This record gives sequence, C-alpha cells and structure tokens, in this order.
Amino acid sequence: MKKRLASAILAVIMLLSFAAGSFSLSAEEGFRGQAGSDVSGFASATIGGAPIDGSVFAGYRISIVTYWATWNAASLQQLDYLNGIRAARPEIGVFGILYEDSTSTADAAKAYMQAHGYDFEVFTADAVWQGVISQLAFLPQSYFVSPSGIILEAVPGAFSSAEAMLGEALQWVSEAGTYTVRFYDRFDGTNVLLASYTVAYGASAEPPVCPEHEGYEFKGWSGDGYLFVTGDTEVFALYERIISRPDGDVDGSGTITANDALAIMRHALGLITLTPEAFALADVDGSGSVTANDALLVMRISLNLV
Repeated sequence: MKKRLASAILAVIMLLSFAAGSFSLSAEEGFRGQAGSDVSGFASATIGGAPIDGSVFAGYRISIVTYWATWNAASLQQLDYLNGIRAARPEIGVFGILYEDSTSTADAAKAYMQAHGYDFEVFTADAVWQGVISQLAFLPQSYFVSPSGIILEAVPGAFSSAEAMLGEALQWVSEAGTYTVRFYDRFDGTNVLLASYTVAYGASAEPPVCPEHEGYEFKGWSGDGYLFVTGDTEVFALYERIISRPDGDVDGSGTITANDALAIMRHALGLITLTPEAFALADVDGSGSVTANDALLVMRISLNLV
C-alpha cells in the first residue's frame, strides 16, 4: 500500500512539473545543452522485449530520440512528428524512450503505438540514458545523436511542428561532417606533426603517444577540443621542466646544507620520518637504509670536504 501511495505521489509530482514545463517551454526557444554526452554504450530493451543498444545509431546520418510518457499530451504529439519524419526521411533515425510509472507502462505504450500505426522503436532507459535524462525536468525531451552515439544537442519541451523537429535534425545533418584533428609536438618551438585524424562531428580523437624529452615531463595536451570535435582542430603537447634534486637534498632547497645532514640524523635516530622521496635522497651511501653514516656524508658534502 505504501509503495502504491508513493508511486502515485511521484506520478502526480512528475505530471505537474512535466506538464508545466511542456506548456511554458517550446523546443524552439528552449535550452540547448548536454552536447558531448556519450550514449553509444547504452544497452536496454524495447517495449516489445527485443534487445537494443548504441549500435543502432550507426545506420543513420542523425538520430532523434524523444523521451515521452503515455499520459503527457505534448509527448504524444511528438510521436506523430517522429513517425512522419521516419516515413519521409529514412536517413534519419527515430527512437523513443518511455518514461515509466504505474500509468505509462510498456503495455500502455505498445497499445498506443499500435492504435496510431507507429512502428519505430521505443525502449526503456538504462543507466546510461537515465544519467542524461535526469538532468532535464521536462517531458518531452528530444536528443539529436550522431552515428557514433554522441549527443549533439538536448532539447527539453515540445516542438511546435514536424517541420520544426525535422529542421533541427537537418541542421545537424549539414553540420555533422568530418574534420581534421592534428596533434603536434612543439617542444623546441618547431611544430612537429605527431598524428592527424579525420573525425566525425561530435566524436573524439585519440591522442598519440608523446615523445620523451630529457629533463622534461609531458603534462598533457593544450585544450580539450579533441574530445568533442566541432571543426578542424590543432592540439599541442605541453611539457614541464623537471627540477632534479641532488642526493642529500632532503629539504628540497636545491643545495646540500647542514640542515639536510641534521634531518637525516634525526631520521636515523627515530625522531622524525622522512617522506619516501626524501628517504631516497637521504640514502647517499646506497645501503638501502638511512643511517648516521649518511648524515656524516651529507655534512662533509655541505662543507665541500668531498
């Protein structure tokens, strides 16, 4: 009984919030966000029980995925638009994701689809899609997905017509071309091309292995444009100089002094514990342990006696 009551309360809350969102926000004037989310790894089942996963997007130039509920009037209107687009433009994928509650069930969705002659795939949201859908408190929600499973655009609210929905999809079809991403090593001021990739709009490019340069540490790549490609992109390797510390320089001052010898002696006497890095520098005699002998050697080095 408690579970039914909680479910009913949740359904009412979602109905009010989603209905209000659909009434006050049209897709044409709505938020444009979540570009770059990767849903290629989703794996779920259709309302008919068949398996479905992210590979379905590969067969289309662009896919429209709409989140809907059987009790939401704006959602149901979008289904009609989707079905028309599917019939007129076979190069555009059309899918639905069912919002599930005690009323909006798979059986109810199947009955509605059959009654209206809709035959595109509708599936339930797995964890991948739930992570995307939960960011927008609206029904319906529509997503434009690239062939590689990257969300190019998320649109909460209802499109006013099939033409408006199709126009948005065609915009992405025209933009979703391929681009060149080049990775360079610019260590000595000269651009050395490491790799060049042709990448689809919204996809990512895999960085090459960066060459090593003595005395320098590779710190990453300039910018993150290669992670979500929207045009020709150039990326450069970033390096940081390694400042080496001589053996015995346990305090990191850059020089060996009596302070280093004192710290080593205190460690040898159990008064302090050196960090692993400092320990390695303190073991100047290479014995594998830090002893008074190391402290003596460091003191002699500080006095220029060795």
